[in-house]
Amino acid sequence: IKAKKSQQPIVLLDDVMSELDENRRSSLVRMLNGKQVFITCTEPDFESDKDKTFFFKAENGKLEKID
Repeated sequence: IKAKKSQQPIVLLDDVMSELDENRRSSLVRMLNGKQVFITCTEPDFESDKDKTFFFKAENGKLEKID
């Protein structure tokens, strides 16, 4: 997409972290560094760049930022 449209795509990953072991989680996060990524997960227990990562909780139709 970037080569054809000259635009960086947004990466959407749905619950992928629960399917990966710790090493693969770390590899995936490193590979996605510098890209705009939305990841849904049940447990936000993976390493990330804390200055560039934001966590939100969706509950009862409301979205809340988690610090």
